[in-house]
Amino acid sequence: MKKIIITIASTLLLCSCAQAQGSWWLFPGKKDKKENVQATQKESESLKTTVIEEARDSISTDADEQWLDGRSDDVKVALVLPFNAVQKPSSNYLEMYSGALLALRDLGNRGINIKLHVFDSSSEEYALNKDTLNSMDLVIGPVDYNGLSEVTSILGRTRMVISPLEPKAASLLDTNDNIIQSPVGWARQVDVMVEWLEQETSLGDQVIVIRDASLKGAGEQSSYLMDKLSAAGVLFRTVNSIKDIQNIKHTHYRVLIASDDDSFITKEVKEIGIAASIHNNITLYSTSRFRNCVGPDVFDLYTANTRMAATYYVDYDSEAVKRFILEYRSIFQSEPGSFAFQGYDIMKYYLSAYSSLGRRWFTKLPTFPGKGLQSDFIFSTKNGDGRENTAVRKVVYSPDLSISLR
Repeated sequence: MKKIIITIASTLLLCSCAQAQGSWWLFPGKKDKKENVQATQKESESLKTTVIEEARDSISTDADEQWLDGRSDDVKVALVLPFNAVQKPSSNYLEMYSGALLALRDLGNRGINIKLHVFDSSSEEYALNKDTLNSMDLVIGPVDYNGLSEVTSILGRTRMVISPLEPKAASLLDTNDNIIQSPVGWARQVDVMVEWLEQETSLGDQVIVIRDASLKGAGEQSSYLMDKLSAAGVLFRTVNSIKDIQNIKHTHYRVLIASDDDSFITKEVKEIGIAASIHNNITLYSTSRFRNCVGPDVFDLYTANTRMAATYYVDYDSEAVKRFILEYRSIFQSEPGSFAFQGYDIMKYYLSAYSSLGRRWFTKLPTFPGKGLQSDFIFSTKNGDGRENTAVRKVVYSPDLSISLR
């Protein structure tokens, strides 16, 4: 029988009050919703059952079959997240945990038996145990640089730890053989952005780099971009602001911003959006940092016809995403956010790789690309000895307020 075995380590998460609190930390959502859910339970029971059954039946097997080869050996996994379960639980990490649970269910339905051990790294009782960690086949987390460094120092060379959220942890690959870097760092995003610029630049186009000359703005990322453009042989001219361009009709301007100052980026994105809406001949190239800088006001990204090299992007038109959202709502009584998608993608991809690739699976990741709901997985021996994810999604913001993937 296909099944999934989930063992929650009581040492850390199941505190003395967990019995009373379990219903809400296992299924994240506001506690005051509980009474409403119970009141409508009889009315919605039949509908929810039908929805869940239909969603499960509609799960596409194509993507799963490319990840799994039918092996059914038990896999022991440690999930280390800062739940803060004893005090005020973190909604983000409970959401990530919930997404991971859905991945485990789907993997179980495909024939993988999994024992999950969950650790709250924010608990006062949290302490690393060498024997416990080395009994795991896979460790996902912690989420911070120092925590990851500590875990890698006590794990054996054949036990791998997955860095699930911290881009800066990529530097640990240079000194540790037992870490896999899942989130894609800013340098790789810049690489993809410049390659994209080269592919789209035509004869007669002008490449403009808006360069921040301030001490705060002239940092590591700005310097890397300038070096990358020069190394690629891209012809460009620098200005202090988009306002410095004397816009010429029938000339297309391809614009980049070289700055490490978020406020400068925000200001220039707005100015570029205004100029693009007037002249309709500007394309902005960016990384996912720009999305964080502008916050909820993304209108200027649309008007600037932005090309964004992004680590994460959820395509809500995707059938797989629609199914996931439907199931998440039905089971957890809340809307999935980016942490839920991340938990699902990471748990599913790496356990699939472990199951499919066999011994020393982590050396074979370059042969095992994966497409997730929010992020993708592509490994190359040229990056981090094959242990650094290089997959970047190309997102296009169009003036008609649509978003598409390239």
